[in-house]
Amino acid sequence: YDLGERNAALSAGLAHSTLTTYRGGKVFLSGYNVQGELGMTSSTTEYLLVENRYLRDEPAGFRMCASGNYHTICLDRDGVIFAFGTGVVFNSAFPIKIKGDLLTKVVVWIDTDSLTNVAVTEDGAVYTFGMVPGTDTWNPDPVLYSRPGMMFRTAMAAAQGI
Repeated sequence: YDLGERNAALSAGLAHSTLTTYRGGKVFLSGYNVQGELGMTSSTTEYLLVENRYLRDEPAGFRMCASGNYHTICLDRDGVIFAFGTGVVFNSAFPIKIKGDLLTKVVVWIDTDSLTNVAVTEDGAVYTFGMVPGTDTWNPDPVLYSRPGMMFRTAMAAAQGI
């Protein structure tokens, strides 16, 4: 599948995948879309990569995306996180901005496992949202997991329950 430019990031969820392009900062997705994981409002399964039409007009473009079981989070080039998919966390079939402290911070890196999302800000602080590590509790708003200076690898391992 030729997108006409170099790929920046590829992420795979339970039954969907996300590709972010390098120069254009565009987000392409494919796979099952029964729970909004492609962020397209319909539940149509896409067998080929399609550009997310709701993210197309975001002026900054996107740096990376991460795919969970039934959701996707995307980081734009201004450090803002957009999320879509289903579950207690988002319940949105189209991209929404993550609220809370992260709206006033610049995020430089994101990741997700099946249920827990991690964001690292430019000052080195680590935030989690989604499934609270080690519990059965959902938190849709970002929670400061570690302050700047804590070893990042330790924070990521803890956030993933390792």
